[in-house]
Amino acid sequence: MRLLAILPVLESDPRIQVVFTHDADSPSVLLAGVAELLNTLRCNVISWSRACALRFDLILTASEKDRVRELDGPSVLFPHGAGFQKYDVVHRGVAGLGPQHLLDDEKAVHAAIALAHPEQRDLVAASCPPVLDRAVVVGDPCVDVMLAEEHRRSRYRDALGVAAGQKLVVLTSTWGSQSLLGRAPDLPERVLAALPFDGWRCCLLTHPGIAAVHGHRQLEAWLANATEMGLMTVPTGRRWEPVLLSADCVIADQGSMALYAAALDVPLLLAGGRPPTTVPSSPVAELAGRARHVDAPEDLREQILSTIAEHQPGRYGDLAARTFAEPGSSAARLRKLLYGLIDLVEPAGPATLGAGEMPVVLRGRVAAFLVTAVVVDGVLSVEREPVTSVAAEHVRRPDQHLVAHALDSAAELLQVADVVYTTVDAGHSCPDESLRWAAMTFEQWPRIAVAVRLVSADRCIAVTRNRLGLVFSLGRDGTARPGFDPLLLASAAYVGHRAVRPGVGSLALDVAGQTWQITITNLTDGGPEPAH
Repeated sequence: MRLLAILPVLESDPRIQVVFTHDADSPSVLLAGVAELLNTLRCNVISWSRACALRFDLILTASEKDRVRELDGPSVLFPHGAGFQKYDVVHRGVAGLGPQHLLDDEKAVHAAIALAHPEQRDLVAASCPPVLDRAVVVGDPCVDVMLAEEHRRSRYRDALGVAAGQKLVVLTSTWGSQSLLGRAPDLPERVLAALPFDGWRCCLLTHPGIAAVHGHRQLEAWLANATEMGLMTVPTGRRWEPVLLSADCVIADQGSMALYAAALDVPLLLAGGRPPTTVPSSPVAELAGRARHVDAPEDLREQILSTIAEHQPGRYGDLAARTFAEPGSSAARLRKLLYGLIDLVEPAGPATLGAGEMPVVLRGRVAAFLVTAVVVDGVLSVEREPVTSVAAEHVRRPDQHLVAHALDSAAELLQVADVVYTTVDAGHSCPDESLRWAAMTFEQWPRIAVAVRLVSADRCIAVTRNRLGLVFSLGRDGTARPGFDPLLLASAAYVGHRAVRPGVGSLALDVAGQTWQITITNLTDGGPEPAH
């Protein structure tokens, strides 16, 4: 993934042909899925045996363990994260800088070793002195891309489905037993359960090594419950930078993402373990000593809220400055280095790291909510929590009700639901059809009080057990509002059908600090017109 951040400085040059290769026979488990990823990205791929028979003008690698010495051509080694923060537990040296990988018969393997900061030259000098003259400070392209795209933050948040007034929590996990998911695999679920659904969104960024080691199917199975609660994830090969840039709070382990969050000046919570492989004097080790850590006994919502509220701008600025040299300069530095090794004249114009692609995420559909609803001075305040099991039923309070989808929810939830809903188009919203569907739904699920059909983005038909049909509409003009979830009308129907006189009424609905006006009419008077 690191190489994909570097390529934009040269791959658009018509004088240059970029090809990819990887050693399919390598025993490394982290190479699992590489062929599929390269195919998805539509890369020009050649076999390792074919690559070994060719002469290249330049070879780029982000792993010191790649058998680059078998290839013919000058190579550049890039760190595959934010600098060099870990120990190699096997060879007892700084990971990425061991002489067993950087030297071949006492000669430097690489023409250049790219560093993100001059301070990292000290690590090179201590780990493998003979290659110190190959160390070149080029900065960090990932940081520079995010800094250059800060003006697109609102666009990225829109693409992620983060509405005005909502906050985005991003969890990041590297791989291994000390990672966030390694130590707290239920943390995504706990975050989703702790935060009101309508005021927050949550996205998880995972190191590609997790899926490589365990498999995509297994990872998806582990995250299935969180996904059903609304968790977003980024597919392997898609850009993670727009997601991190969009965050209001980052919960990270002691991987590179914590340093990137610090560089972006985002409120930061740390989770996971304290890896013994972390270099004690490294920026990430110091960050771990200064940042707040998730405390399991404490209320998780309060920890996130206080982390955001108490964040001081520039809190980790010194650590970012120690990790990433001269932000904004990496494109020019990289192009100068790479074109110099190829022996080509640099193109005219400034070097760039490419145009920012919109973020792509996978998101689950929440089928059931435990809803807390309180009416004060004529205003209905609603707070929703996604649920996937009946565990919430055991602690349901009088001011709470359960809303469940007629087909997508599990039967165990439908058996204890107060409201069952479905979604139909306007052509199936005539009064008689709605009443028939409600009658069948009441017969199937005897406990429910209201059956709801969502017929548009701003309107629903609600039928009570005594066959009272009501239409709940958003706004007196029936116009939809950005960021409004029509499923909120189901809760308005549950509370509102008892709070107003049938046929004449309105209800103010407060959700996550926004107030919506809901009008209530009889189904025969103000319902959607049948399709003609």
